[in-house]
Amino acid sequence: MSDTNRRSRRIFQIVLAIAALAPLLTGILGLLGIDNPLYRSIKSPDYVLLDSNLRFLNGISVGLGISIYAILPTIEKQASALRIICGVICLGGIARLLSLYNYGLPPFPFNFFIPVEILAPVLFVVWQNRIAKNRAKAACIL
Repeated sequence: MSDTNRRSRRIFQIVLAIAALAPLLTGILGLLGIDNPLYRSIKSPDYVLLDSNLRFLNGISVGLGISIYAILPTIEKQASALRIICGVICLGGIARLLSLYNYGLPPFPFNFFIPVEILAPVLFVVWQNRIAKNRAKAACIL
């Protein structure tokens, strides 16, 4: 593998590791359910179902973050896993978009998450695909 390919792979791993902090850390915070400090400003009754769903969905978010870290060492071989993870995140962004349509803009920083959750996964899949192709080309040359 050339230095350029190695560098691109390493930069991708670093960017992906940093990006994985978002679902991991927000998911951990979200495991607090309706006691989450993000929801304190909302005058919401303590619903068991809402709390249960928040904790479940944030558990999934933690799992997505951990899954990204699990595939990082061999990222060039992890196209299927990365596509599934990115697909789930993208669907979450589309769901936020639906919420925006139905209820309006969420408070900051959640309105910032919508384009990131929809666009970043697509960019990550394209970047990973390019790294995998470059690695395959390098293997054929050897």
